[in-house]
Amino acid sequence: MGFLNLFKKDKPKKKPEHTPPSLQIEWEEVGDTPESDTTEDDTDLPFGWVTHNKEFIEPIEKEFSYFMNNWIDARNKSPKELYSALNSFVRYMEDVKKLCSSKGETFKCWCNTILIKDEYFNIRKEELEDLSTKWVEMQKEYELKQKLLSTLPSDLMDFLKDNNGILQLDVYKHFRPVVKSEIQSLLYEWDKNGKINREKSGRSYKITVQL
Repeated sequence: MGFLNLFKKDKPKKKPEHTPPSLQIEWEEVGDTPESDTTEDDTDLPFGWVTHNKEFIEPIEKEFSYFMNNWIDARNKSPKELYSALNSFVRYMEDVKKLCSSKGETFKCWCNTILIKDEYFNIRKEELEDLSTKWVEMQKEYELKQKLLSTLPSDLMDFLKDNNGILQLDVYKHFRPVVKSEIQSLLYEWDKNGKINREKSGRSYKITVQL
């Protein structure tokens, strides 16, 4: 249970007797908001059980928030970092579920109906299983894209100058598909600030560099 000792030395802060609002907000951000806000009154937990067991509950909630926030932040990073963060989050949830099950039905009920609903856990686990088969190739593509992006503005402008009047659709053919969206953004920006002129031509745009 190494994960569960992560914040062992920290003094728990006082929290409400149900899933913390911060966790509910983050669920909404990733499109996995629980169907309802489950509280102690909505479960089979004895009255006052959460308050009586707050010394156990509060560190778990804090750790859960830590691993979930790491995963959320990693979604804007490399596939390697995303896989690592999601793997840690899922393993942590598995450890918590096992711990609570070992402590009896009331702890198991609290874990599965308030902290980590089965539907939420299963979604994250499926995402991890899918990512585990893809992240290596995704990482290679990510690293290639970062390399291409480092010189894309100058490479694109040099190409446009050498091919003045080219159609935008034909521009894409001379660059890797992985940077297509960045090319679109650059062409749109350069058209707005006057570096190039984009004139509608059929289903595309004729691009002229303003020399």
